[in-house]
Amino acid sequence: MGALFHPPTVGSGFPEPRGVPPTAPLRCPRCLLGALTTALALSLVLCEAEGCRLCPVGWMLGRTKCYWVSERMNSWHGSREDCGDRGAAMAMPWDKDELDSLNETLRKPTRHFWIGLSVPAPGMGWTWVNGSRPDWSRFPQDLGEGPGACGALKGDRIDPRACDTGLQWICQTESARI
Repeated sequence: MGALFHPPTVGSGFPEPRGVPPTAPLRCPRCLLGALTTALALSLVLCEAEGCRLCPVGWMLGRTKCYWVSERMNSWHGSREDCGDRGAAMAMPWDKDELDSLNETLRKPTRHFWIGLSVPAPGMGWTWVNGSRPDWSRFPQDLGEGPGACGALKGDRIDPRACDTGLQWICQTESARI
């Protein structure tokens, strides 16, 4: 029996597997699996009332949507293309509540970020990237109607900016409900 196991590791409750150095980061695979299973079960119980939601790795969860924030700068059109390449769309906060939620998710940003709002052509007015028009009764602001303008989020407001300006951007996708 002594040839199969090392003396028990202090505090683990399990003998150290033979051949695994005591400094190895994974001391007991069964312990780790048990801890992860317990954590997952607890998470499912805690969020059962509202439903659990998951986002892709590197994305942030905000209510029912997942957000990805760029670290580099790009034009509005380049930003839109990048979001599409990620299988997502540029962020479209539909109302003040969603805008506030996005700001909380981003930890109240102090710089501008491209979102999915633009004036695509003269006379078209502001349009979301999905083709719908904003409901201005839900946003207490007036962006004007300048053609060639794109929407940039800064804090709790949306500002019109020249679309070729280099800004960071925000992509969104639906979270997966589990």
